[in-house]
Amino acid sequence: MHVTTQWWAAAIVGIIFVILGVLTSTPLWLGPTIGIGGWLVGTAWAVNHGFVRHHDAVSVMYTVDKPRAAVDTTLTASITVERPETVGWLPARVQVPIPPGVTATPAPVTITLPAGTTETSVTVTLSFATAGRFTMPSPRVSTTGPFGLYTCTTLQDAAPTLTIYDRPSAVSLGTAGPALLNTYGSHQTDVPGPGIKVEGLREYVPGDDLRRIDWKATARLNTLYVREAESQTERQTVLLVDHRARMAAGPAGERIFDYARTIGVSVIQTAASLQDPIAVYTLGPDGITNVVQLTTARRTHAEAEATLYDLTPTGDASTTDPRTATQAQTRAETLDPETAFGQTLLTYFTDSTQYTLRTQADPLISAVRRAQRNSNVPSLYIIITTDAEPTRLQETLDLATRSQGSVLLFLAPSCLYTTPQAELETAYEQYQAFTQLTRRLDRHPRVTVFELTPEARLQQLVAKRQQATT
Repeated sequence: MHVTTQWWAAAIVGIIFVILGVLTSTPLWLGPTIGIGGWLVGTAWAVNHGFVRHHDAVSVMYTVDKPRAAVDTTLTASITVERPETVGWLPARVQVPIPPGVTATPAPVTITLPAGTTETSVTVTLSFATAGRFTMPSPRVSTTGPFGLYTCTTLQDAAPTLTIYDRPSAVSLGTAGPALLNTYGSHQTDVPGPGIKVEGLREYVPGDDLRRIDWKATARLNTLYVREAESQTERQTVLLVDHRARMAAGPAGERIFDYARTIGVSVIQTAASLQDPIAVYTLGPDGITNVVQLTTARRTHAEAEATLYDLTPTGDASTTDPRTATQAQTRAETLDPETAFGQTLLTYFTDSTQYTLRTQADPLISAVRRAQRNSNVPSLYIIITTDAEPTRLQETLDLATRSQGSVLLFLAPSCLYTTPQAELETAYEQYQAFTQLTRRLDRHPRVTVFELTPEARLQQLVAKRQQATT
């Protein structure tokens, strides 16, 4: 509780009466002083009691229509203030602070409750200049006592947290860049995996199982198609999203991770709309960072979506040699064991234990193994990552496709995100190697590879290549 200018004015009047009594040696002047002092103290006690009751009784509901939105969109906030009639005799005002980076319309956000008013509300439009996680400041409720002598300001625990993300620009998801398709050729058509006999394809209709979607036919025809199968085993969906430092490549709003998150959220929302079970694993430099367990519960889909919105790319751990066991053995055979140099390196190249430890430590492989332990039926693995470690990626796919598992791989070509626009032509050979990698990975009958390519960058690459060759 704080005193106001009116209180100070009354106190000064009392002090003046005291001074007059001293100067005139007239005790009668002390009477008004005692009266003013008693009035201030008595009012303070009564008002303080009213402030406490008001704080306990008032309710502020601060809600936003959506907890997440893109930078270029707006959210609608509703603030409603309610209080019982027993404390409605106190005039009150509610101020809603707006943090930096957020614009409110109208502004400032202030709600006034005159004496006798028990309920009022206001609607505000919020827009955001930058992406990030915003915890809105708590509303401040200020009340004023009778005669305007005392005020009291309290905070309400009704502050929503909002996640604002950059909306990535258009992205190409073809198995090869559309403008370069003639250069590298298209990929093979759908080949049924062991244990599944495909009788035919038809367009998807509401109610069809998400696990029966034929992703290769869907990618070619740009329409959802499902497999008509003679025998179909139950399948569960496992989403693996990489958020290591390599995913931070690219300009703000168009990083690899921005595209990865958009695709991951779309997968989760599709699973939710079809009531399909989905498990989500997020992968950092030290392994699995978040796990949302496999279930069809709506709250699980919401939790999975929130997990992706809360993610940011994290620093990579120290890198190790991504060689396979076969590569290690081949290198070992070229060493001369008669030399000190050969003896030193021979132990390293022939140590299968070291290779095994590195493989077990790989986040993608660890996540697939954990998902396999948690499920005894074939799973559809949706993996979103980069081409940074092709060897480990191949090992991940080999592991995931065992026991009738299948994979949708969204793979980002790092060269198109890290190369400056002025030097984009130099990335052509790297992109060519990337497309060869995607074609090789896509040869497996239960693996479908999609390029996670910024469409504008891809078009610029093609244009610069054409200029260089003419």
